[in-house]
Order: sequence, then C-alpha cells, then structure tokens
Amino acid sequence: ALAGSALDRILKKGELAVGTSGTQPPMSAANKKGELVGMDIDLSRAMADAMGVKLKFITMPFAELLPAFEAARVDMVLSGMTMTAERNKKVAFVGPYVVTGKGILAIESRFAALKEAKGLDAPEVKVAALKESTSQKFAETSMSKAKLTRCGSYDEGIDLLIKNKIDGIVA
Repeated sequence: ALAGSALDRILKKGELAVGTSGTQPPMSAANKKGELVGMDIDLSRAMADAMGVKLKFITMPFAELLPAFEAARVDMVLSGMTMTAERNKKVAFVGPYVVTGKGILAIESRFAALKEAKGLDAPEVKVAALKESTSQKFAETSMSKAKLTRCGSYDEGIDLLIKNKIDGIVA
C-alpha cells in the first residue's frame, strides 16, 4: 500500500495496529504485569499519539510478522527487525532507527571451553537463533557446521540454554 493510502486507512479507523513479537528485549518485552515495554513499544506510542489514534499491539511469533503486514492484518511492524535487501523487496523500511551487531548469549564456562577447543563452528556446538531472523542467517553462514535450532522466541532459546540443550543463542 502507498504511504498516503495506509495513513488514510489508519486515520479513518482511528487505530494504529502494530505487529510485534513482544519477546525481543530491549526493543519489546512483557514486564511482570504482562504489559509490553521497550523501545519499539515507546516508538509505537509516540507515532499513535502524533496521529491522534488509538494504539493496538498484535503480538505474534517473529516469523509471522512480515506475512501479517503483507496481508494487512497489521498496519506496521516494530519488532527489532533488521533491514535486508530480501525483506526490502517486499516491504518498505523506515530507518534504521537503531544500529546494532550480533552477539552470542552463552553460559560462560561452556562458551570458554568451546572457544578453546575447535571454536564455535563445529558439529558438536549447538546454537539457537530466532526463526526467519538475520541471526538465523548469520548462524547458517558463519557457524555452518554447528547444529542450529530455530526458535519462535528468545524466551524459548533461553529456556533451552538454561536446560543445557544448546550452547548459545545468536542474537
């Protein structure tokens, strides 16, 4: 949809529907009360306020966000999503509004042992990444020998890490 027609639609219905995973701190996460918090959440509020419309968050797994946008189930996506050439062929990005890199979350002792042994790109290394994310693509290319688990959320990945089912999470 063209920006003008999308804005007209949002103003006409009086509501901005924002798709987010709600599981990608510090961009979006649920606090102890179950309320969404984070930079993407604050940015969404500021946009809705500027347009004079109500704000509605629609949470879903990260991998479902762009399909929901393409199907017009949400007006926009704000969920820590990296701009890529492939994604830019389908949707228009505004920004970037944050520039970050990739990191690995791991249990320190296990991570140190792996680095000293054969490194992280080895068949005995088990990593997780968010499904359909640039972290998944990074793991597939930079750690191609490692066993990759594609997670629906970071909470799922952290649970696997705590239970020693994986060695690290690429994020």
